[in-house]
Amino acid sequence: MTDFVIPEDIREGYDIFIHFFLDLTDTMQEEVREWRDDLKIAIRVWKAGGKEPDWNGFRESANEICREDGMPSIFEEE
Repeated sequence: MTDFVIPEDIREGYDIFIHFFLDLTDTMQEEVREWRDDLKIAIRVWKAGGKEPDWNGFRESANEICREDGMPSIFEEE
């Protein structure tokens, strides 16, 4: 049986987006909504036997959403 462990920082980033959602611009809200939906789908596919989500891709896209709106990154950048 596979252990489906979602990285802690991904869960924290998701929670940050939820917490500040109403404070975001309309454009950023739409981008965050898409990011969350994509993450949920990727996790669902993974749990159904697909490959593990590209966590770094989700980190990078979340940071890009923040950058585009002049906000600090959610995830540590290398």
